[in-house]
Amino acid sequence: MKRLLSILIILILLLSAACFRGVAPVPTETANAHPRPTAEPTAEPTPQPGLPQIDCSTARIPITDAIYKLFTERGYAGPEPLCSKTHGAWLNLADKKADIIFLVAPTAEELAYFAERNVDIEMKVYGYDGLVFMGNWENPVHNLTSQQIRDIYSGKIKNWNKLGGENSDIMVYIRNAESGSQRLFESLVWDGYKIPDWSKMGFSEDEVNAEVTQRTGKVVVDDDMSLITRNVLINQYAIGFNISSYIDTNFSDSGLKLFSVDGYYPNTANYASGNYPFLTTSYVAIRAGEPEGSPARLLYDWVGTGESDALIAQNSTLTVASSDSVFLYPSWHLYGNPGDNLALSALLTQLNQRFITRDDLLPFTPAEVAYLRNGIFALSGKIFKTKEYTDYFSKQAWYKKVNSSDKAITALFNEFQRQNLERILAYEKELQRAYANAGG
Repeated sequence: MKRLLSILIILILLLSAACFRGVAPVPTETANAHPRPTAEPTAEPTPQPGLPQIDCSTARIPITDAIYKLFTERGYAGPEPLCSKTHGAWLNLADKKADIIFLVAPTAEELAYFAERNVDIEMKVYGYDGLVFMGNWENPVHNLTSQQIRDIYSGKIKNWNKLGGENSDIMVYIRNAESGSQRLFESLVWDGYKIPDWSKMGFSEDEVNAEVTQRTGKVVVDDDMSLITRNVLINQYAIGFNISSYIDTNFSDSGLKLFSVDGYYPNTANYASGNYPFLTTSYVAIRAGEPEGSPARLLYDWVGTGESDALIAQNSTLTVASSDSVFLYPSWHLYGNPGDNLALSALLTQLNQRFITRDDLLPFTPAEVAYLRNGIFALSGKIFKTKEYTDYFSKQAWYKKVNSSDKAITALFNEFQRQNLERILAYEKELQRAYANAGG
């Protein structure tokens, strides 16, 4: 009996020790077959990457819709793109109602709006298009010269018979002043010429009666890209203008006639070669200072990649081409007088000592870049006729007057000055294109 009791005590001690060491009891067949997972706290859902608020001109709807579709299918979340048209999109960017926009360059009015809000702009090219002139397919005229187009729109040519067509008055269509195509029409076709006063040309906003062939010439203002195109389609004696990629996307099978200009038909090949005379530039823009890693910055940086180029090519007839960013400084009044900019004066002294880069120029306003260009001449002693440059450079300790002749001064340039001048001129050309609609 004592032996049995001893055995029982030993068994109890062994079982207690096993439990203390954490040894699990022998599993049963049922427990081993379907083990239950350990319960974990409910995790917060992983947020999807964000999309910025996109806005665009009418012509760029196919591109922005394709971008939105691509990234939402990848799990990105964000608001659907807006289409506030060119003017509205620029204002929305200034007012932070849009984060990234696809359109043409801003006008002076739009830049003034940015200046009021102390907002600057970063923008880059993603493609080239054409401003095209539309006619009815029954019109026997196929080619117009740039001068003939100006003569039509200024009222000097009022009948198609002056252009090899029928004895019929020309119905002239223009757009409202804020539209992207109207501003391109004025900046491209009238570059170097006086823009007509449309209000004195008998313009109206009458709708065209589709049942009546119009023979009375007048200027009609349309507020919509589609409407102006449809009106030209039903009027044998009409002429209007639009953006090539918009026409190709929305009216490719309409029988609409596109006039050749100066012998060059508006197509991708002639855009790429630069032969077509009225090339337009397509920009993507964000607010300057957009933080790294923000949805707008990430999408902006994506534009210009191989994937974005392919998407743009598939959803437009643009000649796809990317550029580096340029900065527009509508709030230049916050930057003070160029003469007070220490960074400007510091860079000036280096223009004959090292090769500058494009990045060196980005922080400066157009007025300051002009000081840099003239500074290259000042370093070799150019005597200026302009008072502001005379006053500025006369205050620089290194400035010594030598000659007022550009030819004589450029002969004194070293290699740094020669190449830096080319760099600055190229950058100024980019800025002029970016400010094209503003007349600057």
